[in-house]
Amino acid sequence: MGYPISTAVPALKPARFTTRRQPGWVASREDVIAALEKPEVLILDCLTPERYRGEAGNPRSGHIPGAINVPYLANIDPALSTLTTAELEPWLDAADAFTLAPRATLSELYRQAGVTADREVITYCGRGYAGACGLLALKCVGHEHVRLYDGSWLEWSADPRLPVEKNCD
Repeated sequence: MGYPISTAVPALKPARFTTRRQPGWVASREDVIAALEKPEVLILDCLTPERYRGEAGNPRSGHIPGAINVPYLANIDPALSTLTTAELEPWLDAADAFTLAPRATLSELYRQAGVTADREVITYCGRGYAGACGLLALKCVGHEHVRLYDGSWLEWSADPRLPVEKNCD
């Protein structure tokens, strides 16, 4: 396009990043339990499909009842949503960086999953990392009512009193 190119590494100025806690972005276990009785709240499992179905993971595997599955890597490329954990490993090892899919792609991904502006969404995964990716993607497309259950499956599955679903698509 006629622009100059260079192989020189630019000098970057140090900067300070200051975090700001967003209390409204976090859901507790009690919030998720309450959401089980609220059809206006959508619980979003961000793990791979086989973990969602309960085919892989810890001895008490599956998902939170009523949760839908949008794997975290679908936020990068929806085509990755069907890959198993084993299929993803080589892809993750080879990747240098990740970029969220374009806004229109993410909007369509979540529209197809049943996410609408009038519904609150609570994301979760195994330990909170992949659920945070789902929260970020939803915030990037302008979804206002989204929180992360950061206790995630690690906390939920450890309590035998809490319900679990398996083998749902």
